[in-house]
Amino acid sequence: MGAQVSYVAYVHYRVYTTDGPIPSKTAFDPRNPYIGRIAATSVPPPHNTASLKRCMAKAEGISGSTVLFGGHLDYHPMADTAWVTLSSDSISTAGAWPERPFVLKVTDELSPGEAAAVEAIDVSQYVANGHRLYYQLYTPTDEDPVRHPPNASKPAVGVIERFRIPPPVEPGSIKRCIAQIEQKPIYRFANLFADINAQTPLQNLSDHYWVRNGSLGTTAERPIVLVQPEHTNGLMFRPFSITGSSPVPGGFAASVLKVGRQGSTDGVVRMTWASGDPKKIQVYTAEVNGIQANIAVRE
Repeated sequence: MGAQVSYVAYVHYRVYTTDGPIPSKTAFDPRNPYIGRIAATSVPPPHNTASLKRCMAKAEGISGSTVLFGGHLDYHPMADTAWVTLSSDSISTAGAWPERPFVLKVTDELSPGEAAAVEAIDVSQYVANGHRLYYQLYTPTDEDPVRHPPNASKPAVGVIERFRIPPPVEPGSIKRCIAQIEQKPIYRFANLFADINAQTPLQNLSDHYWVRNGSLGTTAERPIVLVQPEHTNGLMFRPFSITGSSPVPGGFAASVLKVGRQGSTDGVVRMTWASGDPKKIQVYTAEVNGIQANIAVRE
């Protein structure tokens, strides 16, 4: 018989989709419906990522695929076999406190009810000082007013609570989150700049540190900037459904873009030549289940 172990009372977590957080079904504080918890003793051994995910998913009624992050600013999810500490020996234990929750991210598509719940979130109730991200929107030719400007004199500057951004916190997830909040899907494909004076957009892994460390977009006077890509007439904003099983241009395998998945052409259309084929094809940027890809459509 092993030595007696002192467990933390609860394991705290947040639930995210690729668009942002979902109010937790196990929320215990009416001031913050996004923090849920389960009893630490309810997690069966072995105490690893896989067993903890299963317990959280059951409590939330989630049947789809999930990944677990040790914190909101983690760039990579935890491996399913990674050991999870549920003892109370250290106050730094992830999930032991509401201030340090795990992050359970749903990677499958949402049901209509779950999608409606995300859309109904009132962000304005949960903006806290010191945790804001200010952003400014532009079309290719002018400023673009936001839905809820905090300052009427700056109609193109918006603000969100940083926890709204789903992990990993990087340029792509920021753009997707703002596009969802503003109800303007085109901003998923925008160029994201550190500020109005930046010469090149943030886009690669080396930019991740500057995004997640909280030094960007801290004030309305120096917001991050999103600039829409140029629109091209053609297949913009039309629905599509994946019907083939071949890899698509852009390096995304057919296993990611599954047959039957639906989306819309919310990106930039361009004309190109098919390899080894004299006919032109339409290539447009699209998004399916949170994955951006280049989809080729023959004329």
